[in-house]
Parts: sequence; C-alpha cells; structure tokens
Amino acid sequence: MNNSRTVEKNLPVFGKWNAIKELGDGATSRVYLASNENHSEKVAIKVFYLSDLSRRWLSVAMDNEARVLRGIKHPNIIEIKDHYTLLKSSGSDRRSSDVGVIVLEYAQRGELFDLLQKLTYFPLELAQTYFKQIIGALQYLHKREIVHRDIKAENILLDKDFNLKIADFGYASRDEGNIFTTPIGTSIYFAPEIHEGKPYSAKQADLFAAAMILFLMVVGHMPFCQADKKDQIYNMRRQGEFEEFWNFHTKLSIQYGNRSEFPESFKNLIWEMFDPNSDQRPSIISILNHEFLKGKELDSAEIALLLKTFMCDKY
Repeated sequence: MNNSRTVEKNLPVFGKWNAIKELGDGATSRVYLASNENHSEKVAIKVFYLSDLSRRWLSVAMDNEARVLRGIKHPNIIEIKDHYTLLKSSGSDRRSSDVGVIVLEYAQRGELFDLLQKLTYFPLELAQTYFKQIIGALQYLHKREIVHRDIKAENILLDKDFNLKIADFGYASRDEGNIFTTPIGTSIYFAPEIHEGKPYSAKQADLFAAAMILFLMVVGHMPFCQADKKDQIYNMRRQGEFEEFWNFHTKLSIQYGNRSEFPESFKNLIWEMFDPNSDQRPSIISILNHEFLKGKELDSAEIALLLKTFMCDKY
C-alpha cells in the first residue's frame, strides 16, 4: 500500500504524483491535475472516496475502469498511467479518508462538450474528422468486445493538439455477444430500445449515442430530448417523416443563428443511425464508408488552424 501526504494548500500526493489543482468533481470521485516528482509530466488523477457505505461498489467500479483501460492503446482513447487500490488521504479538515486512485493521461483542452458550448457547432471538416475519431475508437473497442455504455460529449476530451480522447470508462464492460437489459449511462443519449425496456445490444447503443454527438457537432443543438415514444421530434423518425424532421431542425437552427443548410449525405447518415429498429442501423464499417465521411481527415495542425479561424469568424 502507498501512503499519500499533504502538500501545499492541502493538496494530496498520490504515490509519485503531486496534485496541483482540482479539475472537477462528481458524486463519487474528484479529479485533480497532478505532476510527477520532477514535474516532467502532468496527469489527471481520478480519486474515489471509499466511505464505509460505498467502499464495496466504488472499489468494484474503479477496479473495472482500471482493468478495462490497462488493456487499451489507441490514439483516441484516454491512457491509464497508474492505479492505486487504496490510499490514505488527508483533506483540508485534516481528517484521514480512504481513497482509490486512477492516474490518467491529461487532456488539457478539456471536454468536447465545453468546446461545443463555446462554438455552438463545428465546421463540417472538423465534425467529420472528430466523428471519424470517435467511430475509429469504438471500432477498436468493439473488436475487443468492450462496450463503453456512456458515450456523450462530456465523456470525450481533447488533448493539447485538439485530438479527441474517449474517457470515463466507469460503465464499460465486456460484450461477447451479450444482450443487456439494465439501463446504464445517460438517459438523453439512450437508444430507443433502452427506453422501451427491451433487451439491447450495448454496441448498438454506443453507436446511437455517437450519432447524437455527430448531430450536435454539425447542427448545434440536440436532435430530440430523448429517443422514446413520448418525444414528438423522435416520433418523426419513427414515422419516417424525413422532410418534416429536417425542416424542423433547419428552422430551429436559423432561430438559434446556427448553420441553416446540411449536406444530404449527413442527413442520410443521421437518419440511418437513428433508425428505431436497431437491426436496420448501419454497422461501423458501413458508417466509415459512408459518403459523408469520405472527405479528408484533418491533422492536428489543420484542426488548430481551423478552430482559430472559425473562432475569429464567429466572434
């Protein structure tokens, strides 16, 4: 067992990693920016607070996330650096608490969601590039029978070169042809079969959520509140009302001051990926070969230049 010790401003040390500042927190964990002892590398440290009531299930969730990440090496998936099952940590109140820690690659540009909040929508070339990165990462995971189960804009980060990194594997699991029944993840990104309480493919659910992110990147707002029978907008898709669906979103985009025209190839891909029948949705190979994704994939320098130009044009 490693012990953590308190440093300046009561920020803890975890093994060789010194916390620098807090990046954010949630219901079960807190994330710090940290550096190693000689300050040559910066990382993100995800800290799980293991109270007596939560110790068992939080430990299982943390160990599951670490185990999944240890077997992964992909340019668009966050990299694990280290993992501590149990440490003693002292907070500002000087009380000692038990924590578990996952040390991760630091994605210094933050969340894709925050960049979307700032820009509202992306240039088409950037949306195409980012979607290829997301689908490529999912293809890598699914080939290894791993499903993420919480794909959303908040769980996709950007590194210093503005490349995407899928993160937060707390809900990830093995999928060896399994049919899942328990709803897991974020409900607004759920595929319709999950809302209906049907057994579902988690791989298909990952792709449905990815389609929602693509829509958000291109159009600038969510496609519907959620893909259930109570949602009037998703019901346009259920009933095959292609023109009505896209006319609605065109008018909404104009109202918001966003892009008002969308390529037919984009509309067709989204329409296919939002099919209420999961068996009719395109495979990963079909998605990657779709007309909408046949454009050039931007490199890091081109992404940075495009974002700079786009920001100047907008503001």
